[in-house]
This record gives sequence, C-alpha cells and structure tokens, in this order.
Amino acid sequence: MKKRSFRKAIIFSNFFLLVLLFVLLYIILSFTIRKSLLNNVGQLRYSEANLVANNIDNFIISNQRILKEISMIIKDLDGSPENIQNTLNNFKAYLNNFDNGIFVFNPKGELLAEVPFINKKRIGQSFAFREYFVATVSTRKPYVSKPYFSSKTNLYSIMFTFPIIEGEKIKFVVGGSINIQSFTNPIGALQNHKIGKNGYYYIYAKDRTFIFHPDNSRITKDDVPKGVNRLFDAALNGFEGFGETVNSKGYRYLATFVRIKSTDWILGGNYPINEALQPYDEMRKNIILSFVILFVIVIIGSFFVFKYFNRPFQYLLDVVSSIDIEKEGIKQIVMDDRFSYLEIDSVVDKINNLLDKIVLYQNRIVEIAQNEAISLIAGGVFHDISNSLTAANTRLYLLKKYKDNDPNTKKILLELEDIMNNITGLSKKLLDLSSTTVGNKKLINIRDLIEGVTKICNCGKHAVKIDIESANEPWLVYGDEISLLQAFQNIILNAVQATTDKSRPIEIKISNFDNKMSMLSEIPKKRYLKISIKNYGEEIKEENLKKIFEPYFTTKPGGYGIGLTVAKKIIIEHEGYIFVNSRKDEGTEFIIYLPYYAEKTLEEAKSIKN
Repeated sequence: MKKRSFRKAIIFSNFFLLVLLFVLLYIILSFTIRKSLLNNVGQLRYSEANLVANNIDNFIISNQRILKEISMIIKDLDGSPENIQNTLNNFKAYLNNFDNGIFVFNPKGELLAEVPFINKKRIGQSFAFREYFVATVSTRKPYVSKPYFSSKTNLYSIMFTFPIIEGEKIKFVVGGSINIQSFTNPIGALQNHKIGKNGYYYIYAKDRTFIFHPDNSRITKDDVPKGVNRLFDAALNGFEGFGETVNSKGYRYLATFVRIKSTDWILGGNYPINEALQPYDEMRKNIILSFVILFVIVIIGSFFVFKYFNRPFQYLLDVVSSIDIEKEGIKQIVMDDRFSYLEIDSVVDKINNLLDKIVLYQNRIVEIAQNEAISLIAGGVFHDISNSLTAANTRLYLLKKYKDNDPNTKKILLELEDIMNNITGLSKKLLDLSSTTVGNKKLINIRDLIEGVTKICNCGKHAVKIDIESANEPWLVYGDEISLLQAFQNIILNAVQATTDKSRPIEIKISNFDNKMSMLSEIPKKRYLKISIKNYGEEIKEENLKKIFEPYFTTKPGGYGIGLTVAKKIIIEHEGYIFVNSRKDEGTEFIIYLPYYAEKTLEEAKSIKN
C-alpha cells in the first residue's frame, strides 16, 4: 500500500477543511438569511392580515348595530305584513351594507317583509329550516350565520339576525343578508385581495368549515383533514401569528392566522413560499458565486502560504535525515535562525528532550546489563570466598584447639576470626545481590507483614506511625513472604538509619491506587497497593537520588550499598515499582506499588498471575 506523504496529507486535509468550512458557512448563512427574510415577510403579512381582520370586524359590528336600530322601530308594530313592509321600505339606504336584502320574520320563521320587495308569493314563506333562524331562536341573541346558498341570487350569502323579544317571547326576527361572492362588502372583496401574485385570504369557523374561500367550491366545506396543516389546526386552538406550513393540497406556504373578534371565525392567509423567498433565491445565487471566487482565491493563497510555512519543517527534516548515529552518535538538533518561526523551536526542544531520554534509556540498559554482570560475578566470588572460608575456619579451629595456652596466639586468632566474620557478612551481601529468587508464593497481607518488619527491625527505639486507608480491608498481594520481608526490612532500616529529626516518626501509609486512567504514566493501567515509607532526615542530593538503587553505592560509613538494590530487585520480581522523592524540610519518601489482589483466593491469584 502506497503511503501518503506528509506534504500531500497536509494539502489534502487543508483542501478538505476549506471545502467543509465553505459548505458550513453557506449552510449557516443560507439558514440565517432565509429565517430572517421569512420573519420579516411574515411580520409584514401578519400586520396586513390584522388590518383585513379589523375591517371585517368593523363591518360585522356595524351591520349588527344597523339591525338593532331597525329592530327598535319594528318592535312597536303589530304583526301586519303591510305595516311592517311599509316601515321596512324606509331602510333601503342600508342596502349598501346588506346587498342581499333586509328581512323580517315572525317567530315561526315565516317571511313578513323584505327590502327590496320581490313579490307577494315570498310573503308567508317559511325559512324556519335555515341554520341562522334556528340558531337565533335557540340562543335568543344576535347571530352571524354560516354561508348558505341563496335561492334569490343563487350565490353564497351570510345572514345577520337580531331577535326582537317582548316579555319572554320572540316577537320578530330582523335579518340582513350579504352576498359573500360580491365585491361590495369586505368579505366578498377578499376575492380580489391577493397576497403577492398567487397568495390569498380565506375565512373558516371553529368546526373547520370554510366561511369564505377564493375557490367558491370549497365554501361550506370541511375538507382540511386534521394533522395535514399544522398551523391551521393550531389556530383553532388559539394560535395567532405566522409560520411556514404545508396546506391540504401539499403546497408550501407562509401562512398567517388572525382571529375575527366579533365571531368565532379565523382569517387565514397563504403566501406561496417561493414568492416569499424570491429575494433569498437571488441572494443565494450571489452567495454561491462569491464563495466559489473566494474559495479559488483561498486555495491559491494557501498553496503559497503552505510553501512558505513548510520551510522550517523541511529544514528540520533535512537536519534529522543528515544525522549519522553510527559515526556521530545521538546529538542535539540546532536550527538555523532563518527558519526559527512558527514555534518550530518548541518542536525542536521536544525532539531534543526525547533524544535526551533516549540517551538516558541507553544508559539505563547499560546499567541493567552491568547489574546482571555484577550478579554473576558476585555469585562466583561468593562461591570462591565460601570455599576459602570453610578451609580457613577448619584451620582456625585446629589452631585454637592446640594453641590455647599461648595468649598471643589466642589474640591473633580472635582478630583473625573477626576479619573472617566480616568477610562472611560481605559474602552474604554478595549472595543477596546475586540471588533474590522469589520462591514459594502465596497471598500475603502487607499490613501484617509491615507490622512484623517494624518489630524485626527493632523500630521501638524510634517512633513509627502506620496509617492504613481502611483497617478492615485485607491488603493482599501475591508473592514470596520471605523476599518481601527482606525488601521492606532493607527500606525501613534505611529510613531508621537516615532519620535525623527524632521528634518526628517514620510514616508508613498503605492505600489503594487505581491506575486505570493512567494517572501515573510510569506504571501499567491496573490496580495497586501503594505503600509509602517516609523519614525526616537530611535531603538526598539530586545526583545521589539517581544512584540510590545502584549496587555498592552508599553515603553511610561502613555501609555495603546493597540493601536498596536488593529491595528494588525483589519489588520488580513481584511486578511492582519503587520510586524515591527527597526534598529539603519535607523528608525522604519511598513509594512502592505492588499489584493488588483484593479478596482473591490463592487459586485465583495464581490464575491471574499465569
């Protein structure tokens, strides 16, 4: 598989990001402009719809007032059709408001008089079946009817009624009818009131039937199913305002809804969305063209900018490629001042720090190899010393046996015995260094083990404070008890011997440490027991801290410099880690991490280990 070069990857990434940026900008701008434009147009249309609704409202209120005036005069007449007709003829001027006529009915719904008068055949004709008469009689209140098909004009009309009540009975019902397909009244005039080129107004009632619609075939119809036009439904529940919606025919509109206050009617307005967004469509074309031009300019500019800013990285690549490790070894990278920009110096510093770490790791590998070699040599030396000591001790025994009576000989022999004992001690230390093999492993309670070590070390002469995170929890590790005793004995003895401030105790803390989130990068991600052993002695110098675990390194008079080396080897053989910190006036702290087995059985611990 062919690998993509860094330069090509950067160019491709920049190109992709630029395309993505322009697409996102286009989407955001388009959405913002579209939303803003629809809001402005919607506010304008809503204001216009309020004016239209108020005009219809005033017209309805005015007609109801006229009928009330007529009723005040008609109510004192008897039931004679002639008298009523003669009186009603005086109100012909109001036919400007009621272009389909003014009528007087008796309580049975029979026509008593009308203006304009048509013929005598209509007098006495019953209109009790009409919805407007039924509603007026049942409510005994003025009423504005739903559209009905007028037999007089063969057009859709609306009847305004006003009941004349005498006592508790209805004496007459005065009605005034308007032709809603005529342009002479505000409702019929909506036929010519366009919103834009193809938008229109309509009126509908609470029961979803159309009071008025430019399409006359839809008047009196309930042909908008629930859920089809969400704003149509919302207006029935009290919504007034504007919004984008889909009508019952599937067309998208900017819809406006206003309630006509004098009735339960709702004025609706539909403005085709393509007309409302016509300026937006023009603007969108200009935005796309501008983006294309800007994109080309940015791409060309990016090429030259990238070429300029790539120079320091190219120089760094050339410098790194020219390093010959075999001949020159690992050396620091030095940048030319001409290319020291774009924070390249910080990158070079990090690379140099990494090179320093590589050198440190190389040295560490050498140290490990040296320690292994020392262990092998120490084992051989111990073997030879042990054999020699055996032979020497045999001869000493014989000399002591046969030369007991010579005081000088006895003195020399005692001195020689002390020397031999010192050699024996050194040989044991060599044995500890060469062999810290972990033998019989089992689950060990570290708390009990450390408490035992403090007794073995005779720490009673010096105060020791043991702090445990939870006294009831079994602090279990899986390992060799004798080896761990030796390791902690060496560390605690070292702490006792290093303590100079006898007023402060040696502090030993045992706690849980879960490294699953890599809080400590130096150790793997799992659960550990953390054992901290802190003493308050003199600060260990930084150069000595680096050597503290090296074999034969010691600052104590008469010390062998092997105890901490052995302790570290044992900790490592138990898959643990040991660190040391030392600060002035804060003491020296050894921190040990050992894998924590909690309440596992011995078999489970072995299984986990395997």
